[in-house]
Amino acid sequence: MKFLLYIVTVLTFAASASANESTDGTKSVADHTVVEMKPSYTRISIVNNQIIVPVVIRNNGRIVAARMILDTGASVTTIYSKLASELNLGKNKLLVIKSTSANGTKTDTLLTKVDLIEVGDKLQANSEVIIMPVRSEIGADGLLGHSFLRFFSFTIDYDNRLLSWN
Repeated sequence: MKFLLYIVTVLTFAASASANESTDGTKSVADHTVVEMKPSYTRISIVNNQIIVPVVIRNNGRIVAARMILDTGASVTTIYSKLASELNLGKNKLLVIKSTSANGTKTDTLLTKVDLIEVGDKLQANSEVIIMPVRSEIGADGLLGHSFLRFFSFTIDYDNRLLSWN
């Protein structure tokens, strides 16, 4: 497995500078600071060839842990009815829209926003979601779609069952 090391340099590097390492992982090189940033990972599971991602959603003071299918083809993150009830989304402003599923079926759904979606250390505030009246055969609570994923670059490590956030 390849690990990426991100190095951010502040100021220009002087070839003759001496290095001092601190306890917080930063290195001072004369007038320069180098910060080594570790990539972050999220453990996933794979069920019936679908990637299940642990997600935390916050809304109206409620915090709910959910299991969502990673769906790069879903335009908007989708929350199934049971999870919507747990998050008390009925108190949110709701807009009725027509959604088209992957098989072409059109369904009336509700568009709203949740306060925060968290996947590992990746956060998105005021995130658009669709509430869909379906139930998952694999126990998922919804689809983690493009409305969240577009803000982050990631790689799927199938062997180790990890999302590697770049």
